Amino acid sequence: PHVVRLSEMKAWLESARRLAGVREASCAFKSIFHLAETVDVRQVNKTVLEVLVKAGAMDSFDARRSQMAAVVSDALEAGGHMQADRRAGQSTFFGGLDDFEEKAAESALPDVPEWSESVLAQNEKQALGYYLSRHPLARYEDVLKRYATATVRDLQGLSDGETVVLGGTISAVKPTVTKTGRSKGEPMARFTLEDLTGSVSMVIFPPQYRESRDLVENDREVLVRGRVDLSRNLPDVKVSDVTPLERADEKMAKRVVVSLSAAAAGADVLEGIADVLKKHPGQLPVFFRLDTPTAKVLLAAGSAYRVDASQELVRECDGLLGAGHIRFAGGNGGR
Repeated sequence: PHVVRLSEMKAWLESARRLAGVREASCAFKSIFHLAETVDVRQVNKTVLEVLVKAGAMDSFDARRSQMAAVVSDALEAGGHMQADRRAGQSTFFGGLDDFEEKAAESALPDVPEWSESVLAQNEKQALGYYLSRHPLARYEDVLKRYATATVRDLQGLSDGETVVLGGTISAVKPTVTKTGRSKGEPMARFTLEDLTGSVSMVIFPPQYRESRDLVENDREVLVRGRVDLSRNLPDVKVSDVTPLERADEKMAKRVVVSLSAAAAGADVLEGIADVLKKHPGQLPVFFRLDTPTAKVLLAAGSAYRVDASQELVRECDGLLGAGHIRFAGGNGGR
């Protein structure tokens, strides 16, 4: 289970303390239903339990967070009825573990899929104010290395007006309109981009906003190209282009590199690779990196083997060669 510092949680600190007190006085909680049957549901409400689930504080119950979130209301209702029975003298507060186990069997959790990694991460941040066990950008680590030219932490050391590509998660989107100039009255927006090193304010003006409006949304994971503005106390970025991270290879790749050991590059393997490449025609040049005992050799494939940057291409090459032998490269843009 995740260790959560309850003292740092927002909005429900007092309720969390009551939970801790009840847990020490009775027994370890067995499930979300057992917790709701044990604590005083007049003081620990739906919001408290939802925050506990989102923060990962109930992961020791051996259930998916999505499952527990789906039964919060049911658990509180069942707990309320059970506590009413106790107050009426039908059972004791600290007894009835056998009854609990019988009722737990009746309180089956719904068979729903776990939240996506992105939703899990955002829920943790919503509950705690920071990412605890996962960061939504972690799964895009390789993409960020290929295409981002800097991190937020690097901005202070760049030149005013320098072009930069940053990868991060959008938040605090504030649509507005221009007040002056040829675009007066047209929609634009300000937003914050957060990466693994910090956050930076960004502004996107009408022409660019028209092109990227559907991408400038809270919690979207994107690559942003723009120019650094150092005219204020803190740097910000004037946005020229926004690309969703899941489509970064498709839009930003400059070439494809297939890595092979010289010993494995037999005629049958090369013929198989050629067949796969021809099934995905496009504009990207293909290079073969051959590893020999004494050197690494980079060879350019002919123009007939130019390809499209698709995940289907990657899957087919992985099926032929095994994972990790094909990658997209971003030219000179990546760090």
